[in-house]
Amino acid sequence: MDEPRGPVKTINALKARQNFGQMLEEVYYKGDQFIIERAGKPMAAVVPLSQLEEWQKHFGPSKTEHDTIKEHKRQSHKRKV
Repeated sequence: MDEPRGPVKTINALKARQNFGQMLEEVYYKGDQFIIERAGKPMAAVVPLSQLEEWQKHFGPSKTEHDTIKEHKRQSHKRKV
């Protein structure tokens, strides 16, 4: 994680939606990070892909919804057998 990062910016969901292209450019070209809020509550973050890949190397990949569904189906099948 030696790569320089841009600032962390907070933006509401409406502005994020209206300025999505610009936000992506700031993330990609400048390394900026965004926290997206709805009704003042932090809901998501947009970070450079390289940062996500570093986190996944360090902490392991997170499960996707697809992985969770497959695991649930396997567990259900084991119980029936």
